[in-house]
Amino acid sequence: MRYLRRFFFIPIILIIFLVLIFAIYQEVRNKIISQFNSEQLMIAKAASRGILDYMDDCKSELTFLSRFEGIIDFDEPGKELIKKYYENSAEQIEAITRIDPNGIILATYPENNEVIGKNISNQRHIREMIESHEPVISDVFMSIQGYLAIAIHIPVFNENEFKGSLAVLIAMDKIGKRYLENIRSGESGYAFLLSENNIEIYCPYHKHIGISIIDISINDPSVLKLIDEIKKEDFGSLNCIHDKSETLDNGEKHVVYYRIPLGNTYWTILISIPKAEVYKTIAGFQYRLILLFSVLIIIILVYFYFFTKARTVLKAEAKRKIAEKALLKSEEKYRLISGVTSDYLFTSILNDEGNIQLNWVAGAFEHITGYSLDEYIALGGWRKTLHPDDLEKDDLDMENLHKNQKVITEVRTYHKNGTLLWVRVYANPIWNDKEDKLTGIYGAVQDITERKNAEEKLIESEAYNRTLFDQSPIGLALTNMDGKLLDVNHAFAEIIGRTIEETLRLSYWDITPKEYAAQEQKQFDEIVTTGRYGPYVKEYIHKNGHLVPVRLLGLIIVRKGIPHIWSSVEDITESKKAEEKIKKLNEDLEEKVSVRTKDLEIKISEIERMNKLFIDRELRMIELKETIKALKAKEKRNLNN
Repeated sequence: MRYLRRFFFIPIILIIFLVLIFAIYQEVRNKIISQFNSEQLMIAKAASRGILDYMDDCKSELTFLSRFEGIIDFDEPGKELIKKYYENSAEQIEAITRIDPNGIILATYPENNEVIGKNISNQRHIREMIESHEPVISDVFMSIQGYLAIAIHIPVFNENEFKGSLAVLIAMDKIGKRYLENIRSGESGYAFLLSENNIEIYCPYHKHIGISIIDISINDPSVLKLIDEIKKEDFGSLNCIHDKSETLDNGEKHVVYYRIPLGNTYWTILISIPKAEVYKTIAGFQYRLILLFSVLIIIILVYFYFFTKARTVLKAEAKRKIAEKALLKSEEKYRLISGVTSDYLFTSILNDEGNIQLNWVAGAFEHITGYSLDEYIALGGWRKTLHPDDLEKDDLDMENLHKNQKVITEVRTYHKNGTLLWVRVYANPIWNDKEDKLTGIYGAVQDITERKNAEEKLIESEAYNRTLFDQSPIGLALTNMDGKLLDVNHAFAEIIGRTIEETLRLSYWDITPKEYAAQEQKQFDEIVTTGRYGPYVKEYIHKNGHLVPVRLLGLIIVRKGIPHIWSSVEDITESKKAEEKIKKLNEDLEEKVSVRTKDLEIKISEIERMNKLFIDRELRMIELKETIKALKAKEKRNLNN
């Protein structure tokens, strides 16, 4: 009976432990999902900021154009102005159109005589603009030009008289593709964009574009609930089945959404990932808890033997954690490479002769170089395809790599067919800490030929577009070779907290801290030698005295036979703050995981202590029985004698 009573407590202990495990599991599950949602919202907010800036830029440019007399009266100079605007913005818009007060198309560019004179006042956004005389962003619609698009209309006034509108058409998926295409979550998660009327403006599965998410989900109740939540809240998350087409599986997805306000309407960014992927980490934790519970039952039933086995399991777990740390360290290299994912990735090693030899590539290597890896190596590698004028620059880059310094450089290289290409190289040293020397290089190569060609055409062009200069969100400055500021735009002056007039009374050196003197001299030497400098990061002195982090890129241009320095300057204060915030979030998460691990170790230790008490008690009972048995035998012998 005592033996049975002793084991009566075993189920109670198991129930208490099970409740404790479930509580831990629920807390960890909620925190992991909350952390996941926060990460996806940060991504969605960043994309939203890009879309808002893009739409604001479009409206600002159209508003600026709408104030020109040529646009108001729409004479020949006005037509020429919208033509030039389209030519400068052709990569971002499909058409620019001038409409009269009654909704009749006066002109469109690219020119389309079939639509000029057509009345489009039956379109909802046109009616809204005519009635309200306010800027309007349309929903997805079939344009009179014959393709699905989104329109931005800015009203045109002659003083207080309404003169119609100036509008641009944007291909329906172009904005989403620009800001959402590279968003990936987990193994198969992706982002897509909805209009206020639930039309998919962008989706990586192109058959969905222009179709209502309700139709794609075949009126699934979970999607209707998601749409209702989007109308109520600016952001949130929900599990739903939003795709029942043949494009994807019909499984349940975890969707995080973020609503973008756009004046008269709104769009919504949705990041969708299979629910199973979100819960994968939690499932692993759940399985470990179940395993721990099973081990506890075995320990209680089999006593000391399986207690020893449990200790072996704990040692194996410690080794697994050490292996995980080593794996995480090895993955740092590939995370860095993926951070600059480009046209192709590479690794190289330092051979016995001390030369760098390519040994691995991935991506569009053959497309960019024209060679297979074996052909490239047989040819002699990287330096054999470099432009002769860039060999000296490559030598300087190698010197920096031999100093364990990262390199970002732009050079010219020849394709197999003889074509000269511009590439940007992100090179990172593989360093042997014991021998303190370079053993290899890993990084990425990006084809920037088109951008370079565009820059050279801009430099050679005599038509200096003042409007784009003034309205550019990036700071632009023109200086002479002594650093005197000759021309700046509003964005540049705003970075240092001054007006344009105040800025032009300064020189480049007045706004640069003295500690950057050596770095500035190095950049000046580079631009004198190569005709360009940067990109590189430094700080400017703000009018109120604080320092502003900026990223600069520049080149020499010749005006009236005299060399000048043309620089673009980007305020990176927000990106710096974002980096610090992400770093702080990672530190907080690591601290929380550490605390939770310590709590779990304390609980396991307590269970082991209780188990040892049970074992000691049982051993004492066995010893007591043996003693009583011996005493009875002795007493019996005495009685017989």
